[in-house]
Amino acid sequence: MPRALNRVSWRVSSAVEAPYRGTVRDWRAGALGLRGTYRPVADLVEAGGVLHAWSPYLLPSPADWPAQARPTGF
Repeated sequence: MPRALNRVSWRVSSAVEAPYRGTVRDWRAGALGLRGTYRPVADLVEAGGVLHAWSPYLLPSPADWPAQARPTGF
């Protein structure tokens, strides 16, 4: 995938998350007693340690992903 298209895909994923940010923030703060902050998926992937629930046989990880961001399978 071209690098520019990969970057656009992250922006699209962030836009998809946007309507749910307030709900997630409230749920974390109220029901779970956690900080009410919200971190976009792109930030979590960049920080590392993110597992993705899809099969790498169906959709391989992009070449520029860090080693900590791994698809685990279904």
